Amino acid sequence: MADTDAILAEALGTTRQSIAGVTAKWHSPIEMENPGARLKEMPWPELRSILADLLWIDIDTPRV
Repeated sequence: MADTDAILAEALGTTRQSIAGVTAKWHSPIEMENPGARLKEMPWPELRSILADLLWIDIDTPRV
């Protein structure tokens, strides 16, 4: 599992600069530090709200 985590972390670090890339980079620490969205105190609700906004923006962005 540690090897897989290292490979994924490296791939995430080289993700293109895009809304999808930023969203993936934001999602990773939220899931690693707060699996299952159990924590309700600040800053977790705010961080999850930002992630939801990024997902919404990416879905709403027209593709070229």
